Amino acid sequence: MEIRTDASYRFSDRYMGDHRLELFNAHYLSVSSKRLKGKHQFKLELATLNPEAKKIEKRPWHWLLAALLCLLAAGYLLSYLFSTAEGNAVWASLGGAVLLVLLGAAAVMAFRYGIERKWVFETRAAHYPLVCIPYDAATAKEAAGFVTRLTQAIVVNNDNKGYSEDDLFAGEMRMLRRLSRCGVISDDLYNSAKKQMLDGGRQSAAAGA
Repeated sequence: MEIRTDASYRFSDRYMGDHRLELFNAHYLSVSSKRLKGKHQFKLELATLNPEAKKIEKRPWHWLLAALLCLLAAGYLLSYLFSTAEGNAVWASLGGAVLLVLLGAAAVMAFRYGIERKWVFETRAAHYPLVCIPYDAATAKEAAGFVTRLTQAIVVNNDNKGYSEDDLFAGEMRMLRRLSRCGVISDDLYNSAKKQMLDGGRQSAAAGA
């Protein structure tokens, strides 16, 4: 199976940041991620990834609940306004209702922009979610196409290289250690991933990493 070496995907969003992934030389993936929390850039060999990508979609339902509560409170103030409010209480109730409606609208916007959609590729042994491919409604088809291309490249790369399970294990351990030293992942996450790998029963391969 022939894999194009120029496959790339870019996603830019005000809240999720700027992400760029590029498949090159048919065996490697370059990842660049820039968000408010910082910027990460690294390269990895495809064989260290599990080819079975996971599709994840998270919706911040708490913002919709907050919007509903605001509207209910606004409705209560308006009912009070038209039933019993007098004098200054009228303006206080009206102002409170308007404020609650605005807060409800802001909560709806927070829900809309807080939706997180992404494809995730984990590492083979540690199951660490290393490669994330975010998307939205406009880029869903493009992201799915890149995921398909990347999945094919992972499988073909492993078949062409003829890696054994021990080779894959040792390569993943080295990669995670390198990413930890470069600050891409924290020491705690590296230690957790390492423990996950060792608990999988392949300590012999780890000794050579």
